[in-house]
Amino acid sequence: MKKSLIGAALLILGVMAYMSKGKIVESVYKLSGFISGVSQRLVERMAYAIMDWEDGVKDAQLTRGTIAGENNNPGNMKYFGDLDRMPWNGFMGIDQYNHAVFNTPQDGWNALIHQLNISFNGKSHNFNPQMNLFDFFGKWAEDNSGSYAKSVASNLGVSPYQTLEAINKFYSEMEFHPPSNDIGV
Repeated sequence: MKKSLIGAALLILGVMAYMSKGKIVESVYKLSGFISGVSQRLVERMAYAIMDWEDGVKDAQLTRGTIAGENNNPGNMKYFGDLDRMPWNGFMGIDQYNHAVFNTPQDGWNALIHQLNISFNGKSHNFNPQMNLFDFFGKWAEDNSGSYAKSVASNLGVSPYQTLEAINKFYSEMEFHPPSNDIGV
């Protein structure tokens, strides 16, 4: 009985997906690949671009001797608020420059991913989806924020004048409709 109900439910979903021209499939896909409507491919790619700028490496290993490496903080994230309200696991405190210090590189990476997610979905107190990359890195970075924004934009394949919202939309559409290998012949 249970198997036949599951089969019937799958058949109904399949028919509905066909009739809705893929809208149900699109919704399921978006739920599985997004956190609060934010493209996780974009977040991860931006995190790697930030880590590359901050630490000068192209892989997931932090360099000892850099501020990012010594603090296990691949994004060199500054502390902006109340220490008692830090949502980051592994947060140990701040250094003399007000950078967050994490227990492990993974804790710092998770915090960077979290910060980017809340920046893109509008839940950050310091960043919002209407900021372009120049605005975002003007707040994020201490120096060279214009060069920083251009570098990250280049890594993402977008303009630094685009808003976080527009970049997320671009990546969201690209994830659901990946480029075709068809050459139209």
